[in-house]
Amino acid sequence: METLFDDGPSRDLLSIIGRSSVRHQIALKVFTILIQIAKRVFSRAVKRLGISYKLGTHLHLAPINWLRSDAGMPPMPFNQPSLVLPHLANRPRWSHLKDLQEADLCAHAKPLDRVIDPLPTSIAEPFAQAPKIARLHLAGPQQVKTARVHVFRDVLFANRGDRFCIMRGDRVDAQSTALPGPAMAQQIAAGRVTPIRVMAYCGDRHNPGNPAHFVADQLTRGLILRDTYGVASEDIYLPETSAPLNQVMQHALDPGFQTARPGHVYSVGSLVMSSDSLGAHSHSHPFHYCDAELMAEMAAAAERAVGAVSDHGRKIYLSRMGMRRRPLSNEAELQAALEAEGFTTIRMEALDGVGQLGAIMGADVIVAPHGGALTSLFAAKPGSRCIEMFHPQKGTAAFAMIAARRGLNYAPVFGEPLSGDAWRVDIPEVLAAIRGD
Repeated sequence: METLFDDGPSRDLLSIIGRSSVRHQIALKVFTILIQIAKRVFSRAVKRLGISYKLGTHLHLAPINWLRSDAGMPPMPFNQPSLVLPHLANRPRWSHLKDLQEADLCAHAKPLDRVIDPLPTSIAEPFAQAPKIARLHLAGPQQVKTARVHVFRDVLFANRGDRFCIMRGDRVDAQSTALPGPAMAQQIAAGRVTPIRVMAYCGDRHNPGNPAHFVADQLTRGLILRDTYGVASEDIYLPETSAPLNQVMQHALDPGFQTARPGHVYSVGSLVMSSDSLGAHSHSHPFHYCDAELMAEMAAAAERAVGAVSDHGRKIYLSRMGMRRRPLSNEAELQAALEAEGFTTIRMEALDGVGQLGAIMGADVIVAPHGGALTSLFAAKPGSRCIEMFHPQKGTAAFAMIAARRGLNYAPVFGEPLSGDAWRVDIPEVLAAIRGD
């Protein structure tokens, strides 16, 4: 398959148009401009998803689900390279993978011996009217699974965004979610690797730009590895993130934590990863089954970062206006109704990390559609009122669980689905939920 947006195919296509007239010259210029615009749009789209993969010969990591789609296969599963490698054997672009084979490279694994206090299953009761919303481990204590820590000896490791690759020689680990691109293969062949004695990598298949996954899962793993297993802070690596809340929390929690640099290949003596990082799903989301001790440590770090908060008594609405995913069709009307009740509308993306934490910490009433902006509930004042609005067919009970562990006065409101993933909410019902009717 030709490289997407490669200059070669566009020139071949344009040669058909011809260059014999001014009209064709104009068509040539217009077509070239359109190609450049398409390149920029595509680049921005993948960057927004937290992937930022380069294409063509500059491709460093190739996500397995992307390779599966390229080979005409269903995109799932995210790992299991052996399922896609045979489909790449006769493709020149992937000739560097022809000798690669899947293997289990894990030297040993041990269970995480941490006592978990399950949340009461009553938290799940309001979600009975919206059965498509994932209840995660709220179905009962039996859903709490024991995490395991896996150790890999003398391997090569690379990551970018929400994908990673673990290799040794011509073997790639079965849990890898990406395969080496041409650029990574050239780095390895040239010996351009960074040697590290120990790396405890905390990333997973979720976008590290989303605080709900970076703070509540990936950064939480760093705490567990440090405090339960005694891994040194400087040996704990997180995926790169540009989200302000993520950066503030990483520094406040432990400034010794490292960032795994995308585009680099690490030669690791002992690579440590949890089963939640390696698996297709993070069973412990959020905050490792809402571990009370871990959440308290997160809240203390937030308080250190923000300092004293003076906005007590504030009522805030966290807007998702303009977001492409799960657009709330009557959000403008809802916002106006809330502002008439004394609410301040806040767009979290307009604030820095400290501002985002401060907004939540100083609020007595928080109203928001389901989304990553609610991650900071771990730092909210106990007793605060929280109303979370849901598209009735999308989302999870993660923030309800955080609210319960933090001691918030929480209530969900389920909207009405519209076309696509759009939805609307009943405004009088939201106002009644705020009052506790």
